[in-house]
Amino acid sequence: MRKHIIFIVLGVIIAFPVITFAGTFAISVLGGKTPTEAMSSIVSQINTIFGKVSSIETEQVTLSNRINEVEINNNSLKLQVMCSELEKDVPLTSGTENWGDVSTVNKFYARTLYLLKTGYIPKQLSYEAQPLYKAILLSLKEKYGNYASKCGGEPFAIVVPVADTNLCLTYASQFDDIKSILTVKQQGLQSLQKEIYVLIQQDSPQSTTTNKQEEFKSLQAQKALLQKTIDSVQLNKEELETKLRSHLCGFK
Repeated sequence: MRKHIIFIVLGVIIAFPVITFAGTFAISVLGGKTPTEAMSSIVSQINTIFGKVSSIETEQVTLSNRINEVEINNNSLKLQVMCSELEKDVPLTSGTENWGDVSTVNKFYARTLYLLKTGYIPKQLSYEAQPLYKAILLSLKEKYGNYASKCGGEPFAIVVPVADTNLCLTYASQFDDIKSILTVKQQGLQSLQKEIYVLIQQDSPQSTTTNKQEEFKSLQAQKALLQKTIDSVQLNKEELETKLRSHLCGFK
């Protein structure tokens, strides 16, 4: 718009010398002004027009800035509402009753990271609970990733476990063998304890007291040795249980 006005004014200025000594002089005479006064008046009016054009352009810039500001605030508000909804979208909390505050996806993610680092989850995770645990992690990965990509956040740093089938079969076979050995040893221990009890309850003549004491010592030694073996087998069983949990062999 300003360019158009400038072109018009330039046209007037260029054409002005042609008509100055005719039209302007006549108007000036009729208006009671000299040509010099008429020229000064025209220049003043042109400056006034330029000032008004500049003022209008300034107002347009201000209005445009306000519109942009409103649009930015509107988009920011929409983003806040969307992020609030995404933050509330958490995985099903079944199986996480003892995990602490997991009311938002950010808290759920932070709490899961903490429990993994402290070793709480591996220790509390039973063989039967592993499929549910994997489902929780997969859901958390999707929901937290959706939130972080749109609203900002650190990358998802939890590795969703995948079972090694061959390794799981090996551990499962070893675990079954150890359970069988442990059962046999515990049954043997029970038999020894019965023998010791029967021996203690027997009324033997004085001549056989020494033999009874020797037999009792032998049974006690066998019991101690068997108990040590059971403790060792039990430790191996617990180690295998830990490996089964760590490799999440309950998953299919």
